[in-house]
Amino acid sequence: MAAVPRRVIVEVLAARAVIPNVTTYVRKVGTLANGQTLNPPTISSNDLRVKPYIVLYPSPGIPGPDERLGGDRVGLGETFQLSCVVGEEKAIDLLIDAVTSRFDEWRPVLPAPYDTLPIGRTRLLNDVMPRPDEDEKPPRYWVPLVYGLVVNN
Repeated sequence: MAAVPRRVIVEVLAARAVIPNVTTYVRKVGTLANGQTLNPPTISSNDLRVKPYIVLYPSPGIPGPDERLGGDRVGLGETFQLSCVVGEEKAIDLLIDAVTSRFDEWRPVLPAPYDTLPIGRTRLLNDVMPRPDEDEKPPRYWVPLVYGLVVNN
């Protein structure tokens, strides 16, 4: 069987990143998984702090860790970042908890015809402190969560 197309992996990751009361973007702020655009919602027309949102940044991946007898590397090592963003500092921990509860040690299920391929669990690869983005007015608070995943074929 051919390698899993990257778009399939991105679709599975984007579906997993859907969390109630959180807007999920793919590849850039403002672009939803279905290709439609939507600016980050604000708390109200008078309170311009953003409601929680996530931006999924998938990588192109690298050749997987398994090696065949002929020396060919097989599979795909995928890294992806979920940038968690909130409009008030105290809400960042709640969003991080919501995201990590969905992604820590999660084993994705790929759609057919890739559903029989061995797939690893997602692993958090970084430990970064949340920080303010004071270029935005009002400021936003965010943290990038970087995960790794191995898909074999």
